[in-house]
Amino acid sequence: MFQKVKSPMVNMGDVQLRQPIPQGTIQQIGPFLLLHHAGPFEVEPGQNPMDIGPHPHRGFDPVTFVFQGSVFHRDSLGNEQTVSAGGVQWMQAGTGIIHAEGPDKKFIQEGGTLEIIQLWINAPASRKLSAAAYMPVAAIDMPEITNGIHNLNLVSGNWQNVKGPIQNPENVLAIMGTFNANQEWKWESTSGRERLIYLLDGEISIGEELVSGPILLHIKQSKIQLKATKKTKALILEGATIQEPVASYGPFVMNKQSELMDAIKDYQEGKMGVLEP
Repeated sequence: MFQKVKSPMVNMGDVQLRQPIPQGTIQQIGPFLLLHHAGPFEVEPGQNPMDIGPHPHRGFDPVTFVFQGSVFHRDSLGNEQTVSAGGVQWMQAGTGIIHAEGPDKKFIQEGGTLEIIQLWINAPASRKLSAAAYMPVAAIDMPEITNGIHNLNLVSGNWQNVKGPIQNPENVLAIMGTFNANQEWKWESTSGRERLIYLLDGEISIGEELVSGPILLHIKQSKIQLKATKKTKALILEGATIQEPVASYGPFVMNKQSELMDAIKDYQEGKMGVLEP
């Protein structure tokens, strides 16, 4: 019915976060190359637990889902944007983008709870060197997919004839939000694509089995029905595996090792733009 994938803690510099993908023998699931779950951090006024300085990307889509708090983004395209709780920032790294992100100034001044997920989604060779783009979406601009019962919002892709505000060429489905306690939800798909549910917290039942977050569920059958036994935050994903070789090095994801060398060279020569620290 489903495979449970643990979400172990890892160190990323001075930040501890959870990483269900990649780990062990699981290098990716479908187009999903990496999932980082940071927080929840209880932040005192004046503190900054996660300041990620300028760094490049090429060849995939890095996406940040903000579940609690707010994140300030700036990049080499000239974008500067604060994404608040319930919002998403979706980048198509394409031929190259340099960006930095961290809690915005107001959040640092006031403190609060910060919790985000960063997801890396592979791109096919046909658009690995396309123009870079940045697409922020606020929660208010996302369609509710269950009439407010579960507080689930459609970020990208199509759900029962409803289109999300982010329309990517591979039609990756992304839904974020909260299951309320004692509410049920059905998910049926015959697409043959890989389907994931990441539970940030809480607890659900699928059939006779109780599952507690944080954990990643790799759904194996076409139809499931789950029930939240307590309030549970979740990220729901569906996407097709790209049937191409994957070559990765740090922040670059290409098809060949030679393309990675080109990416490093282009970054060093400033061809991905410039972003001051």
